[in-house]
Amino acid sequence: GEDLAGEVVGEKGEPVADAQLRISAAMAIENAGRDRLVTPAFLRARTDAEGRFVFQDMPAQATFEFFVEKRGRAQINTLRRMASVRNGYQFSPGQAGIRVVLPLEAAVEGVVVAKSDGKPVAGTSVVALPTSGEGMLLSPRPAVSAQDGAFRIGGLAADTYSVQIA
Repeated sequence: GEDLAGEVVGEKGEPVADAQLRISAAMAIENAGRDRLVTPAFLRARTDAEGRFVFQDMPAQATFEFFVEKRGRAQINTLRRMASVRNGYQFSPGQAGIRVVLPLEAAVEGVVVAKSDGKPVAGTSVVALPTSGEGMLLSPRPAVSAQDGAFRIGGLAADTYSVQIA
């Protein structure tokens, strides 16, 4: 196999150290057939001080997508909703110039209140779903409202969101 390597940078091109990456999708292309690969949880990497990462000894004929996260930054999945995967995914072992941009996070904050009396409601699951439909595939992590009804959903990319009770 070959190394699948690249870099994670911020919006201004600065290296993002200590970002966590994992393979979010994988496909093996052999002959004329396509086979989706199981994505084991152990396929993880972390960026160094210069924002570089390496997944070592990956199958040369496979293609991949990444999920990237770091506290204070948006959570990014490079797999796009409407992308064609006829020829595999975007990234392959030995490919030069792989660069993932990880912008600063956006957040949605608020307070859950009862419609009847306006009093705060604790323990309510709240999710933020992108309204654009153009976003990347990402399972939104629900937030749970605190005793005072307050919630915060962080790690979001800049977009317009619909906030819903889960």
